[in-house]
Amino acid sequence: MSVRCNTCGNFMYKGTKFNTRMEDVAGETYLGLKIFRFYYRCPNCAAEFCMKTDPQSTDYVLEGGATRNYEPWRDKEVEKKEAAQEREEEEMGNAMKVRRAGTRGRKGAECRGRAQRGERGRSSAEQEREEEEMGNAMKVQRAGTRGRRGAEECGAGA
Repeated sequence: MSVRCNTCGNFMYKGTKFNTRMEDVAGETYLGLKIFRFYYRCPNCAAEFCMKTDPQSTDYVLEGGATRNYEPWRDKEVEKKEAAQEREEEEMGNAMKVRRAGTRGRKGAECRGRAQRGERGRSSAEQEREEEEMGNAMKVQRAGTRGRRGAEECGAGA
């Protein structure tokens, strides 16, 4: 984190080494983690500035004596987190959207493949009928498998 001294305007960058004084912040914790306060001195004018740890955002908070410089990558990180959070909230409310999101890529590839081969697309009624037939076939297969397993366990088979 880079900061600027409020007294003299000196910039102190991320790699600058300081001798600090550290203390526990009394009565403040985050999920059982202690919060610490650090006191620094500006190397140019010896004015003191203070920072506190922020475990929630894994960062530091300036309390006084200096101002934090603008860091453009922070905005991008925040935007990405907000977009992901909005998408999750939207998907939680609509289960069909989640299902479509998972199959959208496959269906698009299938349609493009059919179009290249010159095949016509199936109607929704044909698709429903095919899905129903597949479901029935799976049920029959499962029922047959259960019957054989039961017979083998009892010693009646073979």
